[in-house]
Amino acid sequence: MQTFNMRQPFGVAASALRFAKIHLTQHERKSITMSTLVVSPVRREFVYNGTSIPDPDSKMSPEQVRDTLVAVYPEIATATLSGPEPKEDAVRYTFSRAIGSKG
Repeated sequence: MQTFNMRQPFGVAASALRFAKIHLTQHERKSITMSTLVVSPVRREFVYNGTSIPDPDSKMSPEQVRDTLVAVYPEIATATLSGPEPKEDAVRYTFSRAIGSKG
């Protein structure tokens, strides 16, 4: 069974597939199927202090989201940002409070 590198230009992979079809038996030709790749945007989720915060704009970088959320959650300004962490249907970014002492 021959495998094809999907990083090749489409023309190269297509000509290799045509070549492979010529040299396959009738039974092997019937078992060849083409699959379709579907690309969809990934939903982002932001979490701070156990609270899930919806993504204000998917076009913003995580740092821009932080700057936007500072008005509602002032502690986020000094929080550390970790992620993305893959979840079932989204990727999660977590803001963690900076731990330290005043003074």
